[in-house]
Amino acid sequence: MAKAAKKQVVDRTRLTWVLAVLVASMTIGAVFLGVLEPNRALSAEAKYLAATYNASPTSRTQTPINKRQWDAVVIHRVGSDLRLSCLAHEHTGVAPAVHFAISPQAETLVTSQWENQRDVTGYPGKIQIGIQLAPGQTHASHDQAKAVVNLLRDLQARCNVPAHKIYLHSQLSNRACHPDPLECYNWRKPLLN
Repeated sequence: MAKAAKKQVVDRTRLTWVLAVLVASMTIGAVFLGVLEPNRALSAEAKYLAATYNASPTSRTQTPINKRQWDAVVIHRVGSDLRLSCLAHEHTGVAPAVHFAISPQAETLVTSQWENQRDVTGYPGKIQIGIQLAPGQTHASHDQAKAVVNLLRDLQARCNVPAHKIYLHSQLSNRACHPDPLECYNWRKPLLN
């Protein structure tokens, strides 16, 4: 009996040492690999950007995206013409086009305004997003709100737009798009800071 108890103690001691050596060697190996090829931990923004790069509507441009050109995003309500009637010129009545529109089916539409990286006249540096509401609706659908958030996160990552520089048009102007199409949703919470 004493031999069996002594053998179990030896086996446990040996097992403990083997496990300790394995953990130590794995740790040393990981440190060694980290020295040879540093791999910075990706931030949430970088992971999001890497995952969405190929499928992103913001990557569809004729000219390269100048990150310094864009400093804010403004969200509007738009009609089927994708024009910002709320920003129509006082004398000519011409309304500028949005950069992106979210259709009633929650599809993200990219306009030539974004493809050519053009500012909306009188609003330099502001990316204009329009939400097309379904007929008879005064608010965006849940799918449209999700599409807006996905687009905003992508624009934040690509153009370095902070969350505090994303506005509803009603926050900026008396001629704003009323009522706010996103007022039913907590759309700011998932934005990148």
